[in-house]
Amino acid sequence: MDRYIEVDGKNAKECVENYNILCCKLRNSRIKSKQLGIMEFLMLMYDQNVLFIKNGPLGDVKGLVSFLINKDNWETVISRLNYLGYFNEFYSLNFDDVNSINNTDIETINPLVWKGMNFSINQLLMQDENIYENQSPHNRDFRIISYDGTEKDLKGYRGDGTELGRRALPVEDARCLVNLSMPFSEKKIIEPFAGGGGIIYMYKYINPDVDITSIDIDATLKPGLEYYGARHIVGDSASVHLNDTYDAIVTEVPFSLNATPKIIDTIENLYDNLTEKGIVVLMCGEDQSEPISQCLSQSLNSNKIFSKKLNRKGTDVVIQMWTKNFELHKELDSTTDVVSKTF
Repeated sequence: MDRYIEVDGKNAKECVENYNILCCKLRNSRIKSKQLGIMEFLMLMYDQNVLFIKNGPLGDVKGLVSFLINKDNWETVISRLNYLGYFNEFYSLNFDDVNSINNTDIETINPLVWKGMNFSINQLLMQDENIYENQSPHNRDFRIISYDGTEKDLKGYRGDGTELGRRALPVEDARCLVNLSMPFSEKKIIEPFAGGGGIIYMYKYINPDVDITSIDIDATLKPGLEYYGARHIVGDSASVHLNDTYDAIVTEVPFSLNATPKIIDTIENLYDNLTEKGIVVLMCGEDQSEPISQCLSQSLNSNKIFSKKLNRKGTDVVIQMWTKNFELHKELDSTTDVVSKTF
């Protein structure tokens, strides 16, 4: 099914009668990443069948996106809003009021009328910034093997500072990568470049029931990654042999051209361990994106769902989504086409 809808005079009344309308606002750090925010929301809520409104209300408000939510699924959707990375403010629209009232700090130059129907805006939820700060790499507790061979607890582990050892994935990006992998539809995932464990930490925050296997060649990280809840393997992800199958590969790869051949070897090594409906979600450097895409599309015959560039504090990166499952690709094809044209 399509995951979007275009509302017009013919279906507008039916939409507001049968669905709730949820408006989501991008956090300031990702205000230019609306397309990624929409895809993150749709994949996190994949099992709830939400619909992106292509021509939603409040279209003049920067960073604001609207979704139709089935009333039966409303409570479940609301319970997941705190897990989103790119959206952090949420509003509900009420079409039952005769008078249009803005009960929020949203600034719009247009009257509160959509498809000929008056509505009021109410604040539904704002994410707790204290939770965000506590989940940030510089504030999280971690555990490493110290130089003397003992385990050492520390706070704010950010890697060893080398080109291949930077391990500080921002909270919003870690959540986004996890959510793009449909965390409430997957049971087992693998993180082949685990680093400081940002993705593992966020998976366990979003869905603690997910079974996670992590891999990293740096043995000092093993206790910290197990502390976050992974079954960890110390080794080279390009050559490690695994017997299990997984629903998703989710990772932030090392941002170095020198590492690109190893990344491709890793993807090729682990791809056969994916189930037939398996998903690959990764973040890579812009200059790594094309060879990684070629590996997935040409060598592995994978199906691209989505790819989008993001400027992260002056560094151009790309988030990619792929799947073994052609039916999922086919299902989402028109949706991703519509989302890619949304600005």
